[in-house]
Amino acid sequence: MLKFSVRSVAIIAIALFLALMSGAHVLSNIAVNESLASIPPANGLKLAEVSEHNFRQALIKNGGEIPEKIDAKILDLAQNAVAQEPLSHIGLRLLALGKESDGDIDSARKLMRIVAGLTKRDQVSNYWLIRDYGALRDTQNLLKYYDYSLRTSRETALQLLPAMVNGLANDEFIEPMADLLLTRPPWSEQFWSQMLTAKPSLPNAVKLRKRLQDGNEKPSQSVDRQLVSQLVNYGLYAEALELYRSLAPNRESGSKIVNQDFDRVSMLPPVDWDLLSDGKFFADIDTGSKQLVVSISPGGSGTVARQLLHLDSHSYDLTVETKGLTSNSIGMDLEFRCADAGGNIRKSEAIGRITLSEGLKIYRVPPRSNCNYVWLNVNISGADRSDSNEIIIDQLALEKVS
Repeated sequence: MLKFSVRSVAIIAIALFLALMSGAHVLSNIAVNESLASIPPANGLKLAEVSEHNFRQALIKNGGEIPEKIDAKILDLAQNAVAQEPLSHIGLRLLALGKESDGDIDSARKLMRIVAGLTKRDQVSNYWLIRDYGALRDTQNLLKYYDYSLRTSRETALQLLPAMVNGLANDEFIEPMADLLLTRPPWSEQFWSQMLTAKPSLPNAVKLRKRLQDGNEKPSQSVDRQLVSQLVNYGLYAEALELYRSLAPNRESGSKIVNQDFDRVSMLPPVDWDLLSDGKFFADIDTGSKQLVVSISPGGSGTVARQLLHLDSHSYDLTVETKGLTSNSIGMDLEFRCADAGGNIRKSEAIGRITLSEGLKIYRVPPRSNCNYVWLNVNISGADRSDSNEIIIDQLALEKVS
């Protein structure tokens, strides 16, 4: 289940463990020495600080690596600390590390779980338990300690979130991850931002997002838009369309074109309308009049709107109604391009073009083989014009011929 993530977690846990032991973190300002061991029993917490300090020094002397055997003096100090202060999580954690160095993993595991019951803010024990639950293939508890670490230290996000995101490539992560995100953890937006760059995990990100939808929970709309856009960029067209249908189940009609009547703003481009501009033209959906309004300045030409379609190998009827195409100097066409397998629209192959004219028209689109995902581009040109103008599309539907 966790072939990748267990190794990653182990590496991260050790790296962060060493970082916490360094002079840059919690022990950096402790100026103590072994003479504190003579302090009366009431100072068991100080004894734990001494043992922690000495353990850090041992790490430094060992080149930043945990010694194969932890010095008996350090463990004696930790033992005395626990004897005098049984709730010393530092002392218990050092004893656990001592048991691990002796090869007694069962005792180390028991002690670390005791530490976890005392505090959720001890990052070293949290990382140890992340590593341990990963080795035990216990995804639910693994994610629980990720959560504790992320909630208690912002510094951990850069190290832990990538490993968590990569773990989602495993199907076993989906349900426990959904359960965790349904609690609305404060790091959830960071998680989704990281997810956008993790291509191997994106198919399961769609399943996770749908699972959250079932639980009436969702990230921000901008996250959904970025997720759909990134799926398309990676050529994961089926997943992008699946996610759209999940998030907008009542938006479909007989047309293969989403929002054919322009009765709402675009939700999730480019599965919905992706409106483009370059300074000399721009497109906007006027939901009041239910129109796609294209404004063009002199010299303006290019793609003003596009949408990714899934087409079967059938014939289709394209119904389009336009206004503003009475001048010979303004042109508008609909271009069909076969979507590139890698998601690169510039590499897409042109497979058809329809030049539009004023009014309501129906065009027959012939069947295409070996091309299920198609870009529909709305292109305009007005290079010969000396003034600005508008072109309006009232509807644009594509329906299978029965």
